[in-house]
Amino acid sequence: MILMTDYELYNLNEMNGWIIGPEFGINTPYYSSLFNLGRTNYLSPWKDPMFHYHTKSIEIYLVLHGELWIIIDEIAVKLKEKSMLLVQPGVFHAVIGGKGTIQHLGMKIPSKEDKKIIKEKIDDYEKIIENITKSGFNQSPYRQLDPNHGFVADLKDESNINCWLIGLWDVQYETEKFCFAYINLETLEEKNDHSHQDHLHYHTESTEWYFTFKNSQEIFVKDKIVKVPERYLLKIPKGVPHKQLSLSFPFEGATIRTPILDDKIKLN
Repeated sequence: MILMTDYELYNLNEMNGWIIGPEFGINTPYYSSLFNLGRTNYLSPWKDPMFHYHTKSIEIYLVLHGELWIIIDEIAVKLKEKSMLLVQPGVFHAVIGGKGTIQHLGMKIPSKEDKKIIKEKIDDYEKIIENITKSGFNQSPYRQLDPNHGFVADLKDESNINCWLIGLWDVQYETEKFCFAYINLETLEEKNDHSHQDHLHYHTESTEWYFTFKNSQEIFVKDKIVKVPERYLLKIPKGVPHKQLSLSFPFEGATIRTPILDDKIKLN
């Protein structure tokens, strides 16, 4: 990774497991009090019979390749490639399997004072999974999940891309915890059709994170142009002026802001 005063650039290419979070210590480059990031990099599906919930954190499963099967509040959700599940604090959930090789990002927000509460192993766990999978997965879980429990988004749906999907104001799922936007653009013309003009700006309290899943992007950070290649993550702390300058097409990535606040200060 590249550690600078004004930004941090992480190379995620070969990394598996929890990468960023409060457990790494405040003086390490992988420390963050409000953002936990984990990654599986083309691994076989797994099962966890210990259901759990988080006392403070929202948990997010973002599947980029393969399928991940999750039980949330007695609903079985099949997260297909390019889909995302958000689980609210206090809601029991567990991974029960999957299909293919899994590449996914796991996120917890906020995470500093969170406690993971584990439920005892459920009796007849395998039978429960068999019955659920036989009866079919919920293919439209966003219609059935209680919004207080969670949210599922198909990132191949045009209404869920190239916009703020999660956050405040005009979004598909409202939360004060963080903003999330999934970006998938084939050409510059498509970008010009979808995007608003980006201004040089900074945030007084929030940290902004720029992921690149495919190709690359360039971000102006204070007085430098920072290239964020494929499978890299750029962290921009509060108070640092920045602006997205360009994308290489076809481009795929995501932008996150934690915590979400109305704290954007435009400079031009």
